[in-house]
Amino acid sequence: MGTINGGHLVGKYLKEVEKVDIVFGISGGHLEAILDGFTQYKIRTIDVRHEQARDDGACWSVYTGKPGVCFLTAGPGLPNGITGHRERLS
Repeated sequence: MGTINGGHLVGKYLKEVEKVDIVFGISGGHLEAILDGFTQYKIRTIDVRHEQARDDGACWSVYTGKPGVCFLTAGPGLPNGITGHRERLS
């Protein structure tokens, strides 16, 4: 039996349990294993250029009824992700 890493577990869980088909985010080197897991489990990854755009993309769950998943990179990615356009959900 081959080994499975944490990134592949993320992909497996999102696909098989949460039924996620698409994720939004900004890739970074430390996310490589997770992105590889998304590829292995055929989860489409939309790489955006700013975290607020990623948050807008994940809002598609409001319209589709499917989970909206977004991921971010370290450094300025966290505060930029927190300030996403959440007012559009209200």
